[in-house]
Order: sequence, then C-alpha cells, then structure tokens
Amino acid sequence: MVGDNNILATSWEHQIRFVKQYQKYGREVDINSGFDVRFFTEKHYELYSTLKIKTWRFAFDSLDYREDALRVADFMRKKGFDRHKVTF
Repeated sequence: MVGDNNILATSWEHQIRFVKQYQKYGREVDINSGFDVRFFTEKHYELYSTLKIKTWRFAFDSLDYREDALRVADFMRKKGFDRHKVTF
C-alpha cells in the first residue's frame, strides 16, 4: 500500500522512479490515498497503468473539483473501467 497523499504533485522524474521501483516488485499496488483528480491526465494513466493496480482510487476532496472528477470518471470509463475498479 502506498500512502503518499499527493503523488501527482511530485516531479515527473520522481513519479517515474516510483513506478519503476514498484514494477520491480511485480505485485499488486494499492495507491490508498488516491490520485488527485485536479492533476490526473492521460500521461499519468499511461505511466501508472504499467503497475498492477486493482482499484484506481481518486481524491475528490471538495465539490470545487466536481468537473475534474467527472472528467476523470469519463476518462476511466472510456478506458474500460467500471465503478467496481474506480473509486472517488
């Protein structure tokens, strides 16, 4: 389980190192605190989808981020995920 509460706010280089480290383990990864919907992009999906993520968790801390949450929900649905594999 990864408890970083805002992995997407770190540098891109840090995120690449993070993913490479967890790829070495070859085990399922639970990013428990979730990806911040404000920052999540297709680029992030491409990077993190190389990990074994059972449930994609997204942080949605305020109604101010509603549009971002809807954008991410639509994106993940188009990638083939249903509500059982994506949480907010």
